[in-house]
Amino acid sequence: GAIVGHLIDLNGADNVTIDGLNTGGNSLTISNTDTSSSASTIRFTADASNNTVTNCTVLGSTGSSLSSGFGVIYFGSATVTGNDNNTISNNNITAAGANLPISGIFSQNLTAATNNSGIIISGNNISDYFNTNSSSSGINVNSGNSAWTISNNKLFQTATRTYLAAATHNGISITSGSGYAITGNTIGYAN
Repeated sequence: GAIVGHLIDLNGADNVTIDGLNTGGNSLTISNTDTSSSASTIRFTADASNNTVTNCTVLGSTGSSLSSGFGVIYFGSATVTGNDNNTISNNNITAAGANLPISGIFSQNLTAATNNSGIIISGNNISDYFNTNSSSSGINVNSGNSAWTISNNKLFQTATRTYLAAATHNGISITSGSGYAITGNTIGYAN
């Protein structure tokens, strides 16, 4: 779809598994082509916990024409406990067409004294996140997070990218919290 908002919204949802594996390999594609800063393809919010997204192709374009965006997969604000113990594994996370998202995975929890924690990001191919006028990240873990495991992901571009303004291009950006385990990731892998 082209949803100004969140195509799949796990709003307080627990114990949901989205598994795209079929006998021929990964076959489920989830795509949101909206380019606004308020769009994402999959959002976890309001204490969504113990959920899994695996073996899927997840496409998005959020923030492609702006200086901000939620990312293809977005971990948002919590209510009481945090969006905890969610797993994103073995997915292809990339752009929906020619409009590149500003982040592949983005987390920003604005709820005071509550962290999104215990999140596992593992074995994913995260590619083609970019904005010509703004910083971009494959994985951007912003405020209100702690104790994530980020392992064995490949973060890359499939074409040359050129900035029109001074900006930082990150594979993985962590700006708050503690207790992270970041191992075995490849930044700059080519398809």
